[in-house]
Amino acid sequence: MRQSPLLRRVVLPAVILAWACALRVVFFSGFVLCDDLQELWTAVHVLAHGPVLADQFQLRFGVWLFNVAAFKLFGISEFGFFVPTVLMSASLSLVGYAILVRWGYALLPAFAAALTTATTHRRASSAIWRRCPSR
Repeated sequence: MRQSPLLRRVVLPAVILAWACALRVVFFSGFVLCDDLQELWTAVHVLAHGPVLADQFQLRFGVWLFNVAAFKLFGISEFGFFVPTVLMSASLSLVGYAILVRWGYALLPAFAAALTTATTHRRASSAIWRRCPSR
C-alpha cells in the first residue's frame, strides 16, 4: 500500500515538530539554557555593533547567528532569544524521521521513533521524569 506523499512529507513532520516544540516549551529544555547570559549579550552585541572576530565566542557564528536573525524579526526579547533554541532542538526529531523513512522504514515505526526522540533530546527526558507524578 502506498502512503500519500502529503502525509509522509507534510502532515507527519508537522505533527512531530509541533510535539517536539510543545515538549521544549512545557519543560523548558533545549540546547542553550546554561550559557543564556553569554548567548544573549553576544547576540545583542553582534546585532548592534557587528561581530568582534577576536572574541572566541563570536567566531563560533553558528551559536549566535540564529539569535541575531530572531532579534531582527521579533526584537530583543525572551521570545526572540528562545525561538531559535526551541526550533533547532525540536528539528532533530525531524532529522531522525527523515533518516528512517529514507532507509525504508514504514511510516508508523518512523513516526513513533521520531515522537520518542522528541522526548529524549538533551534535558527534555530528565525534565519529563522530574514532573512525572508516579516517580
